[in-house]
Amino acid sequence: MSTEVTQQDWGNLIFYFLSVENRKLMTVYIGNLAYEAGNEQLKELVEQTTPVKHMNVVRDRQTGRSKGFAFVNLEDESQEEKLIETLEGQEFMGRNLRVVRAHARTIRIP
Repeated sequence: MSTEVTQQDWGNLIFYFLSVENRKLMTVYIGNLAYEAGNEQLKELVEQTTPVKHMNVVRDRQTGRSKGFAFVNLEDESQEEKLIETLEGQEFMGRNLRVVRAHARTIRIP
């Protein structure tokens, strides 16, 4: 019996833990953000509707510039639905927001 852990085993383990963690939080995608929008401005807007557990405006690794979208983690599904209904299509910093439930990310193991 071999005790060697393969790369696939590690991938399965990581996927399991990410899946368990993702089930605890509802994640919303907010797109069509102005490139000047930062975490603080967006957090102020979102918290007018519902409390935020965690939020991240996605940035380019090389330039540090916003990529124009963010992910917001909320505590439960009712908050998620309320946020989507409230912010979908709303104008923010000169652009109409696109707000939808985020899909699970697929993890590829080389």
